[in-house]
Amino acid sequence: MKSSPNVLILMTDQHRWDYLSCVIPGVPTPNLDRLAARGARFSEAVCSCPMCIPSRYSAFTGLYPSQLGVRNNSQTIQNPSESPVPTLFERLQGAGYHTIGAGKTHWTLPGGEFSGLQAPAPSTRGFERRFIGRMPGGHDSEPGALHYGDAAEYPQRMLEIREWNVECGWGGEGVEGYRGRTLPGDGSDLREAWLTDKMLQALDEAPADRPWLGYLSFDAPHAPLFAPGAWMEKIDPGALPLPDLSALADEDHFPPLRHTLEAARAWAAMPEREQRLSLARYAALCAYSDHQFGRVLDWLDQSGQRENTVVVFLSDHGESLGDRGRFSKYSLYEESVRVPLILAGPGVPEGQVDVRPANLIDLVPTLLQVCGGDCPAELPGESLLRPPVRKGAFAEMHGNGMSPQPAPLWMWRTPEWKLVTGGRGSWRDQREQRHPPVRELYHLATDPGERINRYADPACAGIRGELQEALLDHLQSTLAVWPRRDGAPVD
Repeated sequence: MKSSPNVLILMTDQHRWDYLSCVIPGVPTPNLDRLAARGARFSEAVCSCPMCIPSRYSAFTGLYPSQLGVRNNSQTIQNPSESPVPTLFERLQGAGYHTIGAGKTHWTLPGGEFSGLQAPAPSTRGFERRFIGRMPGGHDSEPGALHYGDAAEYPQRMLEIREWNVECGWGGEGVEGYRGRTLPGDGSDLREAWLTDKMLQALDEAPADRPWLGYLSFDAPHAPLFAPGAWMEKIDPGALPLPDLSALADEDHFPPLRHTLEAARAWAAMPEREQRLSLARYAALCAYSDHQFGRVLDWLDQSGQRENTVVVFLSDHGESLGDRGRFSKYSLYEESVRVPLILAGPGVPEGQVDVRPANLIDLVPTLLQVCGGDCPAELPGESLLRPPVRKGAFAEMHGNGMSPQPAPLWMWRTPEWKLVTGGRGSWRDQREQRHPPVRELYHLATDPGERINRYADPACAGIRGELQEALLDHLQSTLAVWPRRDGAPVD
């Protein structure tokens, strides 16, 4: 008879921290709301890097991107044997869990999507059962932002959406991608519904004598904003806050990608009605994802397994969605680096809004504690089920997706203050001081939109020094440990 709790991980891609109806009433997410009501929502959570691949690696290995050597979207660990640590899924599989993975991991680079790099095979890395989705031609593909539906079961819709994607720009994040489209129907022929069907089937078939882990990960609400019409009907565009489109180019610590900047400029020129329509499509994709997650939460209730299942909801990073005149991620501003994070189940306080400086790096220690395992001492995160120890949250950024490795940007964030520091341009540019360094300090408590850079303010010299010392202490303690190749234990 199994004794350890089951684990269910629900994940979206590029989901703003505030696009939940418990934060913005105009975004209907009743299933995630009920999850938060019986658990804890970490309202100040951030990712360790605001781009897909390094963020996902970090969340599911428990190491920061610089510790892994996976710092932007052009870098992966193609061979699992070369990873310095196992994934969470490998750890739990080794502890006897039946592991099911449905959807996007981004641990490998699919052929043809990124710089011609070819993944050797769909990634398992600890999953006994793996559902990815088939592309035209019959091969499986690790999902990326451009892949919707399943070619084997919904061939016409799949091919139709792929044709539309051509108009949407790189990663779906061009002008047409953020303008979006309203699709007919309720989305039952899109990949999110297909993956949910497969997860429910696999849960029905899971062995009764072993605890299980289920990982259900969607592309939505990542652009292109192709929203099912049935979910658009649930959105009142007038109830969604319009972004502040005023760009602060002289303050931005990293310039937007060209195609996302074009999208922002085109979006700013649209009539307000069209702007609100595209915001509604993003919200509808959040609501559609919430509905699919609700099907699995209903299964937990109906199967009698809710009380013995820890459920986590998270996203890999946020979405600027027009704020600061930007779209996409690739910045350390709040709308990009903050993430929704909810934890519910055995041992989790109910109905709590936890304001600690949480980070997705904390997921592995938390779930290892839940499942009765030991967290290796060298992992830098901390369990979210214990009293907070860390005073701030760290994030790093190295480039904007596929760009060559530039000088890094580092963030140290507390619930009240944020420090961003680093260099502009390449490592050589920074070493030779060709550009002014990035130095930003924001008082989030009074300036949540990060419009007033207080770094040079004499009145802030004390807090600036405190944050700089905290960031330096963090870098010393984390980068001193990894990467390692000697296998020696860490005290």
